[in-house]
Amino acid sequence: MSVKLYAVLLSASLASTAAFAQDAPASAFGATLGATFFTMPHIDKGIAFGAPGATSSSVGGGGVGATFGLSGGLSVGKFGAFDAAIGLSSFATIGQSNSTVVDTFTGPGTVAIGGYTTPANANVVLTTNSAPGNSAASSVITHTNPQGGGEAINVNNPVNAGGVVNNYAASVAAGNNSFALGGVVTQQGAVNSAAAYAAVAASDGGVFFAAGDLTGLAITTNVRRNVVYTGADLSVAMSTNTGGMAVQGYAGPSYRLLDQSSKTTISVDIPEASPAATTFPTYSMARDEQLTSNYFGGVVGLNLSKPIADNMTFSLGVEGGVYYVHDNMEGRESYSIAGGAPTSVPLTTVNNANGIGMEADGVAWSAKLAPSITVALASNRQLTFGGTVDYLSRVASVARDGSVASATNTYAGTDDGTLNYSASSQTAHSLSFAPMWSFTPTVSYTGQF
Repeated sequence: MSVKLYAVLLSASLASTAAFAQDAPASAFGATLGATFFTMPHIDKGIAFGAPGATSSSVGGGGVGATFGLSGGLSVGKFGAFDAAIGLSSFATIGQSNSTVVDTFTGPGTVAIGGYTTPANANVVLTTNSAPGNSAASSVITHTNPQGGGEAINVNNPVNAGGVVNNYAASVAAGNNSFALGGVVTQQGAVNSAAAYAAVAASDGGVFFAAGDLTGLAITTNVRRNVVYTGADLSVAMSTNTGGMAVQGYAGPSYRLLDQSSKTTISVDIPEASPAATTFPTYSMARDEQLTSNYFGGVVGLNLSKPIADNMTFSLGVEGGVYYVHDNMEGRESYSIAGGAPTSVPLTTVNNANGIGMEADGVAWSAKLAPSITVALASNRQLTFGGTVDYLSRVASVARDGSVASATNTYAGTDDGTLNYSASSQTAHSLSFAPMWSFTPTVSYTGQF
């Protein structure tokens, strides 16, 4: 993703190798513009599936962006057969990725979506039984939120009801600082099934549960990530000409900053059994996370350039780097409920007062391959068309386990069972690391003076 004009009188000026034969000091300046295509580590959704049909546990991190680069160099004289120069190059890449995954379910099982933390003063009991002719389900919730309000939900299918039952209840505490949602779905006759659902949210956390026959349940996870990747290198270069080819080696300190700002939204569409005059409200959870990584290290590189036509030069650059990395992550979370029929729930959003913060340190290495063709516009001006393939071995992401440690259930491959939640829990989160790749086609303008 980084772009460097091998700038200490580097490849662009080699279209006229006379610049390296001058005895007087010379300087160069260049600007680069490029489009970047990158892949970054996936982001874990944090959903615990105890059911068939889950399609993935993470959301992709590929994206596109724009890259800008500035480089300058100053010749400092000759050392034997070598021309020496000092250069400074910098770049900035601004990119974005937007990925969506929909998990759909068929058959019996459980789903848990725990927030950073879960409500301390809540008790949830889901019970389902798909007995032929007497399918039953219940969702019972009692909750007192930290501000003193609370909800009580008790949803059952009507006694001896045949056919299809879709039923729910929702409650929002005074002050909109907590809410609870319970729902049940049963079918009797040709199909005998039962499912129960519950969601509770307050300023001390949020949680969603599903149990029983989850056929039709759809959970949509969208991750929108903004990326800023920038850095600068200070290089000392030694150049010479041999066999009609210009050869340049360089080395120096290097710094990189990678800033990832991501918003993850998880939306739960609870399915109704058909025919249905009832529509369940939608539960959603949103995470805003900021992950900043600082890379301190150094790079070494080699650039080879050879004329291939009048006023045209082909160059190939390779570079490697080693960095110490410090990562810092901060996150906030909120929970929402809205909609439903026949009784619509107004949009209610509750913020979790418990954020999350993590730090880590490590070592990363980088590699880059950069072919280019330079066209001389004049004796001291060049236009370069090229591309870079960049690799960075260690880029941070977030790993999480959506299971709720304090929840227990008796489901074992059937619609029948009980799920209990009665104590707060903190979802296991950690920083995870994977490589980043990028490809950047570029166009550069360079001049010597």
